Amino acid sequence: MCAHFANHFTKSLVPHIPNNPPQVLQHVSTQQQSQNQALVDLLSYLTPPIRHHNLCHAVETFSTMGTSLAVSAADPEEQALKIAVYSQFVVGLYTESLRLCLSQATEAEAEAEWWSERERTPMRLALYLVQTFPERIYRLGCTLASAIQARQLPVQLSTFSPNSIRDILRGAPGLHSPHLATILFPFTRDQPASLITGLWTPAQVVKNGTIFDALSHTLRWISYSITFPYNLAEQECRFKRKQLEKLRDKRAEVLGVLAQMRYILDQMLKHEPHNLDEFLQTLCTALGAEREDLGNQPPLQLTFQNLELRASQHATYMRSQELIRPSRLTLLWPKLVFLPPLAIYAIRSLYTSRVTLAQVANDVLETLEAFFKGWLLEPLKDVVHTIRAGGEEGVIVRQETILADRDSLERMALDIAKDKLHYDNAQLDTLSKQIRLGDFTPVQVIYEDDIRSPLKSAVSGTLLRSVFIRVQKAKVDINQVLLGIDRLLKSQELTFAFVGVAPAIAVVYVAGDVLSRVWRGGRGRGRYGGQRKRAGAWFAMRRIERLLVASPASIDEASQETLSPLTSGLILLSVASLRTFAENFLPAQSRLREGFLEDVEDLENPEMGKMSKLRVVERMWRCWGKVLGWDEMAADHSSGTDLVLKLL
Repeated sequence: MCAHFANHFTKSLVPHIPNNPPQVLQHVSTQQQSQNQALVDLLSYLTPPIRHHNLCHAVETFSTMGTSLAVSAADPEEQALKIAVYSQFVVGLYTESLRLCLSQATEAEAEAEWWSERERTPMRLALYLVQTFPERIYRLGCTLASAIQARQLPVQLSTFSPNSIRDILRGAPGLHSPHLATILFPFTRDQPASLITGLWTPAQVVKNGTIFDALSHTLRWISYSITFPYNLAEQECRFKRKQLEKLRDKRAEVLGVLAQMRYILDQMLKHEPHNLDEFLQTLCTALGAEREDLGNQPPLQLTFQNLELRASQHATYMRSQELIRPSRLTLLWPKLVFLPPLAIYAIRSLYTSRVTLAQVANDVLETLEAFFKGWLLEPLKDVVHTIRAGGEEGVIVRQETILADRDSLERMALDIAKDKLHYDNAQLDTLSKQIRLGDFTPVQVIYEDDIRSPLKSAVSGTLLRSVFIRVQKAKVDINQVLLGIDRLLKSQELTFAFVGVAPAIAVVYVAGDVLSRVWRGGRGRGRYGGQRKRAGAWFAMRRIERLLVASPASIDEASQETLSPLTSGLILLSVASLRTFAENFLPAQSRLREGFLEDVEDLENPEMGKMSKLRVVERMWRCWGKVLGWDEMAADHSSGTDLVLKLL
């Protein structure tokens, strides 16, 4: 990532370097021909992008040739070759300086983020304490062994009692526990004593207070003793994070200074290629070179050795201060120790309960089958049948039953009118029409006459016939009401059918939606590098905007807002991660990738002012926020499930 960013950042400098054709080897002596050929080989060897080992070999070869720009060549073609090679060297060293500063700042930031995750997450902090426990015990054992050997104490069981260990590790009077804490947590060596002291002795409280005070302080002391290693581990993570952030800021500030030197180098390559030694001296000054440490050497070798020295010093500092995260073996040993037994136990448990699991699986399949058949397929078939039948059949009462009961009522009414009232055929036809319209007045008159003398009417028989007619009429009326209800139900039969199948459809819809979200969500989150990579780009964008907003701007001679070297370096650090994200995870040869890289290139440009870069950031939020899912990234980034999965 760093090498690619540095090569791209200096890509615009390459076309300004003079390139000499092969004709330079004509009309010169054999010695000059050989030297010129070596220069041509170096020129081809330094073709961009220049790798680190190529630059090392080229610098070593060039230093053995004893060639320098300070000595003008008699042949102008040889001098042009020397300028071309030297220009390539300067661009290569400038690129290597950018790469080195960027890689060191990136390493410091990555390690700082790792310690920050442990610091702010209790579960990860506890896991870190467990992971580093054997290493701390080993350090304590080595210290004890060295102290026993130095004091020539006998190796016996009493030597390793708590009191003996306290006496052996006693660094100063009254500082027993802090010395042990210093061995287990080396960062406390440079911390104030008040940070690691405070374990009160309960006996002092018994002498000076009541028994309740002693009990309270004892419980507090026990609680503090239990949480003491956890608190020290948290302070250790915080201390290392702050140290790494300071180191990152230093490297980023140098990176910002180097980025602002690109315009100077560009102008020198165009107009003053003979003064490149001055640029190398400025580059050495920016890198913090101390000439007395490197000796009196030409600027080219001085700059290269300064880069090598800076790289070795950075690595030595990171190792000596233990700022790098623990080794992979240290981080993986709990999994290597506990996961195999747990896996064996889980496999044995599954094998032992295989019959039960098979029965559970069978019950699940039967439940699903019954659900789909009884609650989904069959109701859907009824819905289809209802639609095809079109409401021909009755739900409560059939039309034929109502017609038969009404005809029977009509016959009963006509018979009693003929026997009691002695109606002729014309009168019976009129009564029949009235009955069909619901008018039973003649029959009602007969019933009213009969109930005046109920016993006589009951003996003669007409009262019972009237009562039976009224019962039949009530039956017909009830059937008419049921027919109305039946028509209402028939009009809503399709609605009731869908209401019956709606719960099953809702369950299937929700389950299908969840499965589709899992399927499509997994594929969608895998796009553009996945959620984790897109979240990293989101954080980089947010930090760039925050730096631009919070940074104080200075006004240069051109009345344009410029950024401080520290701000510029931190922005370049985030921009480098954005470029890596775009080149590795965005679709190749797509408008998305091309447009994103164009915006990234605008942010890389050190000649653009603060307000111009803020407008670029706004454009990137507007154009790529929805496409890359940045709008929802803040809510989805941190979750407890994700944390548990990462820990497992």
